[in-house]
Amino acid sequence: MDSLLEYDAIFTFSNGQVKLANKRFTSIKNDYCLTFSKDSICEKCAEDEEIQSVSFTFTGLDSIEELVQSHTVDVIGVVLEVGPSSSINMKDGKVREKRTLTIGDESNVSIDVTLWGSVTEAHKYSAGQVIALKSCRVSDFRGKSLNASSDGADIFIGSVRHPRAEELTRWMSGTTMGSLRGEMRSLGENPAGEGGKRSSKTPTLLIAQLEKHCQEDNEILGGKPFYCNLNGDLSWVFVPESPDRIMFYQACEVCKKKVIADDTGKGFNCESCMRSYENCVPTYNFTIRVSDCSGSLMLSCFGEIGETILGINAREFFAMHEDTFAVKDLTMNRLHQTPLAMVVRAKVDTERFNESGPSVRYTAVRAAQHSFADAN
Repeated sequence: MDSLLEYDAIFTFSNGQVKLANKRFTSIKNDYCLTFSKDSICEKCAEDEEIQSVSFTFTGLDSIEELVQSHTVDVIGVVLEVGPSSSINMKDGKVREKRTLTIGDESNVSIDVTLWGSVTEAHKYSAGQVIALKSCRVSDFRGKSLNASSDGADIFIGSVRHPRAEELTRWMSGTTMGSLRGEMRSLGENPAGEGGKRSSKTPTLLIAQLEKHCQEDNEILGGKPFYCNLNGDLSWVFVPESPDRIMFYQACEVCKKKVIADDTGKGFNCESCMRSYENCVPTYNFTIRVSDCSGSLMLSCFGEIGETILGINAREFFAMHEDTFAVKDLTMNRLHQTPLAMVVRAKVDTERFNESGPSVRYTAVRAAQHSFADAN
């Protein structure tokens, strides 16, 4: 069968088997896979324009900030910047080629995509191109970034037959690359930015200003997320009194979604992967209150944000979480110790309403120690 198959050709296959996909070894978003044996039949067919050579499930760039590390996504955007190729010495002693592209879309969000190995020279990359990338992995390095697939066939430039490519082409028309870059909010910037400087495109607000803006802005009330820089003091960490509520969840090692213990108590079931695993990964999920001169605000904290707040990783916290006194000592000792520089996302919670209308949920998407010297 290997000698018969050709890339980008059309075939019929028969006498195969349908099995559950092992998502540890594939990034294809399907719960099932097809397997074939020596008894299977494979025949080449004539070209058929109705059959797509590749399919995409695109994730908007403004949604990547909510995804955990190693999550796999398909993305499409406009190339804003093309970095030079360089050689990197890896920990295993090998040398790999590396190149970084910055892409953006009409959400006015940009993100860095790192290319590795042969794909750094697989295409002629240039600013202004519409580029689609399959099977990118989300990274938490310096905010959020993407690592592209090492297969050059997963990168498409100029030949993307998809409605999103047409939308981006129309969006680009009548503007310049300079104006596009100037309007973008980068997901790859640290809360304090390079050299301690914040992004000029993300406003810095007081808590009272943020709450007022969320009550009056029609786009936010319509469901669009809003981001701002916020400096505040950690004034409280909410520690659940009930043993049924904890400050973390157990996540799947593969897809990072929540898992539940199986009936044996020795493993974990992931409904997303449709598989059982022996181990899982503790991941922070708790609420804090921050304060500034204008008021206080409750923020949800997930993943690595929790490590910044509590000063220990989730595995260390898991080992001590049943010791109520130790948990309370830990959280109390973190209060009022370090001013925080945060990027906060405000988004209407469609499942919660109060007397004045939809409730706004505030989430810390980045956090670091605030330096007054660097901020000024």
